[in-house]
Amino acid sequence: MTTFTLETNGLVTLTSPKTGHHRTFLIRTEKWKGNGKWAPRKVRVVSLFVGDKNTNNNHFLRFGEVREQGGEYRIHLFKEVYTKGVPKKFWGKKPERKTFAAFAKLLEEPAKAEGAGVKFLASVKCCRCNLTLTDPESIENGFGDECAKYIRRGEGRTERPVMVA
Repeated sequence: MTTFTLETNGLVTLTSPKTGHHRTFLIRTEKWKGNGKWAPRKVRVVSLFVGDKNTNNNHFLRFGEVREQGGEYRIHLFKEVYTKGVPKKFWGKKPERKTFAAFAKLLEEPAKAEGAGVKFLASVKCCRCNLTLTDPESIENGFGDECAKYIRRGEGRTERPVMVA
């Protein structure tokens, strides 16, 4: 059973059993602009990571809003994907609308997706440098690619730290 839910904010990486490819999504609460003025409400936005720096919010394409409907959380797709602030070199990585609809379905029904073999990995921090990890292999190892090179040479921690409450 999955522990992923649309109720909370955070980063989640999905891996496909068929292709082995992965996609990272960010769910976060943002102040949202409406008609040129700041809206009095905050919106929970779902974004797709398309860039090369997962710590930069401008490397995510905002494509939908998480809303609660009858006790369930659903993603309502925006009329268009928001590319404001996203560097133009990443615009070519923007999928079609039907692909965003498929992503929304996976995020809305994680148990069904896991039944088909999709893995949901909560993004964690690197044990050496504390940067956010989104690559599935790095998440499982606990180290990013660069830090893993140091670990192999014996120049850093080699085990995950134990969290004490």
